[in-house]
Amino acid sequence: MIILNCNGVNDTLECLASTAQVAYGNVSALAVDNLSSDDSEQILRETFPDLPWLQTGANLGYAGGNNAGIRQVLAEDPDYVLLLNNDTLVAPDSLDALVDAAEAHPARGYFGPAALTHQEVPRVIALGGANWDPDRCAFRKFGKNRPLPSNPVSGVISTNYPTGCSLLIRRKVLEGIDLQDERYVLTFEESDWCLWGREVALLSFAVPGARIQHKVSVPFGAAQLPLMRYFMTSNVLYWGRRHLPWYQRWRLLKKVLGRTLNEWLPTGCPLESEHWRDPKALRWTFAHLVEELKQNWNSYEQRATRQRLMDFLLGRLGDRPSWPGNDRVLRHFPSH
Repeated sequence: MIILNCNGVNDTLECLASTAQVAYGNVSALAVDNLSSDDSEQILRETFPDLPWLQTGANLGYAGGNNAGIRQVLAEDPDYVLLLNNDTLVAPDSLDALVDAAEAHPARGYFGPAALTHQEVPRVIALGGANWDPDRCAFRKFGKNRPLPSNPVSGVISTNYPTGCSLLIRRKVLEGIDLQDERYVLTFEESDWCLWGREVALLSFAVPGARIQHKVSVPFGAAQLPLMRYFMTSNVLYWGRRHLPWYQRWRLLKKVLGRTLNEWLPTGCPLESEHWRDPKALRWTFAHLVEELKQNWNSYEQRATRQRLMDFLLGRLGDRPSWPGNDRVLRHFPSH
């Protein structure tokens, strides 16, 4: 099990505590740290003194940190490698269910559990897997926000990619394909990886009987944090360029541009019909709309989206964000 940490010591401590309860016998863990600045390494070493450790020496992003861990554990000749987000909690029998599914389907490459929301009671499924829907020009996530069934679901479900917060891969697969594309840095790397696997007949399965809790969007701090918008904006376009035909790539670009434009425009016009006869009301309304346009244009979300679109068009994938004022955001971003 590879658990990547970067300035997320509290979540990593909880995650490692849950992995200690895993019922599967023949398993070991490796903690990988992306040059944390919050004393994560010292705290984790003191709490888990026998835990194998890898310090990457740089903030390599999610893909780069996991790749470093994979290269190290392959030297130990494991049968499987489990990539595990540090903001997850693992059920004791989840690894048994994943390995059983993998043993039952030896020709398949990737296996993921049903990821459950962490905060809600009763918990619901955050992601069971996803398939690309060309009509919607988006991934259709099955099981999302559905109540957790009272009885465990047996079997597996074929999918374009299972949840990336916990992904089981055969060692033979890892030795025969490239590792995750580090140009993504964060988001879309797992779907890209699984879809490249499909090119060589390595299909992906979701395993509903294997369950973990996922603190969704913890790496970003909030679902709409500008840095998430920064990575999501061009990563989806880069993903589309690698996996979609030209006409779907064009539709995807129009969708991203249209969403950006809609978010920039004012939400509504506060002008009532009687105001048309009042010059002062007209001036006030016009000034209000101009001010809202300026505020929307200068928002961190808009800056992040525009900057990443420009980065994508110029081929600058993987760069650190550079829009003005982003230092306020970066202080709260643990993974890059």
